Amino acid sequence: MIMRILLLLSITWVTRLTRPLFVISTFEVTGRAIILVTGGLFLLVKSTHEIHDHIEGEHGHRDVRAVASLFAVLVQITLLDIVFSLDSVITAVGMVDQVAIMIIAVILAVIVTMIFAGPVAASSNVIQRSRCSPSVFSFSSA
Repeated sequence: MIMRILLLLSITWVTRLTRPLFVISTFEVTGRAIILVTGGLFLLVKSTHEIHDHIEGEHGHRDVRAVASLFAVLVQITLLDIVFSLDSVITAVGMVDQVAIMIIAVILAVIVTMIFAGPVAASSNVIQRSRCSPSVFSFSSA
């Protein structure tokens, strides 16, 4: 929750980075554009890597597996959480001018998520045990 509030405050700051840093042809490159493009590229690289690993299957894996450090795993989880939270935070910043209202909304969203996390996890466990197709599982998780 604290990370999302900090993200909200930082996105509010980023939206104000509209002064052009430099110009490429007729496109004015701002701090906001650089940050958003970097986040998008991170998502593309990460999703491409995951899809490649999924499609490659067992045949493409090497016998030697690198062991990820705890720090590397925590950094990757944090980055993914930040990037996947960006869309909702950017929407909130675009909808409301008052930061206090956005912070209250984030707190309420976390509380509602905590309340319903158990029932959603229980229902997805039932679906997994029934060995239904992945598309049914994805639909039920949404």
